[in-house]
Amino acid sequence: MSFATLRTVQDQLAQAGGKPLGSLLWWQLNGNRIEHDQLEDLARRHGLNDKYLPSEIKPAQAFRRACRHATTKMPVGMLLRPIGESADEIVVGLVNERPDAVARDIDYDLVSRVVFDKRSNAITCDVENGVVWELQQLYRHHMALTTEDVRHMLSAFLSEAGVSLRDSGGVYFVAAPYQATLDALCRVVEAVGKNTTFQLPIVDTAATRSVLREVAKQSLDDEVQQLQAELLRFEADKVRQSTLERKLDGFEELRSRVTLFARVLSFKAEALNDKIGAIQSSLRRQLAGDNRPAVPGLEAANDQPTETAVRQLAAGGVGF
Repeated sequence: MSFATLRTVQDQLAQAGGKPLGSLLWWQLNGNRIEHDQLEDLARRHGLNDKYLPSEIKPAQAFRRACRHATTKMPVGMLLRPIGESADEIVVGLVNERPDAVARDIDYDLVSRVVFDKRSNAITCDVENGVVWELQQLYRHHMALTTEDVRHMLSAFLSEAGVSLRDSGGVYFVAAPYQATLDALCRVVEAVGKNTTFQLPIVDTAATRSVLREVAKQSLDDEVQQLQAELLRFEADKVRQSTLERKLDGFEELRSRVTLFARVLSFKAEALNDKIGAIQSSLRRQLAGDNRPAVPGLEAANDQPTETAVRQLAAGGVGF
């Protein structure tokens, strides 16, 4: 069934008096580059709250992004490798990797040292090379906001208003109370680059609500599991306090979304909130200096797998 057909069915249900439950959202991003002040102007023009906008790019951040980007464009055998970083500079090495099949070994030659000066924002090198020139061009490119930042805007919004409908992401359900913000966000995203956003309004029917309820519960529980697994990988004596504080804020955002979808889709959220509360308590103890491994194990969810639920949504008889 095509997107146009699905949209027509939903429009017919709405015209028949059906109430909106929310919207499915997915997108294609391409060709994004925009200055931060221009993005702010777009947000004001389309009524998008600037809390969803990414921060302005700092020069050192742009250099790091340029290095990551350059690794995708390197000639065969050429590598960029970090050498060191201080308060004043970042040093990376341009390396030529030469496999020796006879000796079953690999030799490395340092072709050039590339230095980013954090005070002057200048990029210099001890030996000129085409790769270094490319890195300088990429640095200028990444001083503006790019696709990475547009994707961050969408993620920031979805961390407040959406849940994933697929295990691998890519399709999301956004609750009806956020429809106006979703519309504004889509208008801004499509004005930035060669981007396309797709929205499929979902009308509230008993069958649709039932399937989305299971999808949302499973998706939210998966997020709790993933955050817990990440925390368990931390070594308490090596984790910055600011990192733990950000994680604590992340759990508060997740709790807010649990409350939102429990209300919109009419399900009980005590079990999810208990899991979140237990991990938050552990984090607070860690922030207070108590580093005992107090995060409890979370039982595997027995809810219907998300992918199966999505297939049910796409099948007949659930308002599509």
